[in-house]
Amino acid sequence: MELEKAKALHAEELAHLTRFDEQLKDLDKAISKKKDAIADCDVQLAKIDGELKGLDVQKQEALGHVKNLEREPWIKEQCQ
Repeated sequence: MELEKAKALHAEELAHLTRFDEQLKDLDKAISKKKDAIADCDVQLAKIDGELKGLDVQKQEALGHVKNLEREPWIKEQCQ
């Protein structure tokens, strides 16, 4: 009788451990997917950051060009 109870308890505990193991595997997969998503976002963020820096350079160049044009006499005449 004791042996049967022990075997039943063992089987029950083994089933619990198996479920926990499956849950841990599922969590590991979810964590891996989230890490991949974060890595993709980091790459996209770096790309966008580079584009923003490039646009800022273009903006500064355009502002300089506008200032140079504003010094032109014919433009000064048109603005008055």
